[in-house]
Amino acid sequence: MIWHILVSVLLLILLTPFAPAEISTTAKIVLGSSRSLICLLVFFYYVTSFMKKETFFSLMMSLAFLLLSVGYVLNVPKYSNHLLTLLDNIGDVVRISGLIVMLVTVLIG
Repeated sequence: MIWHILVSVLLLILLTPFAPAEISTTAKIVLGSSRSLICLLVFFYYVTSFMKKETFFSLMMSLAFLLLSVGYVLNVPKYSNHLLTLLDNIGDVVRISGLIVMLVTVLIG
């Protein structure tokens, strides 16, 4: 665990000077969409788990990751049109709702 932290800090210190100051719009859209895709894959994993075992935990975790994925999808259009702040705000609320569902699910067990 300590090695992971040390390597992460070391990489952050070494690679920060090489990071571009401004990222292109296409890169922002690709990176934003990839977060949504990853959450969607985890959502399908928990749905599959729920279909096999039918536990409350897998149902709630699948709901949480679905909300996270939808929230990220709603945030992507702001990179191409800066006037879509309402959609961005709705996406933030949906993502926060997903995080709250995830927190409650983990605390309940």
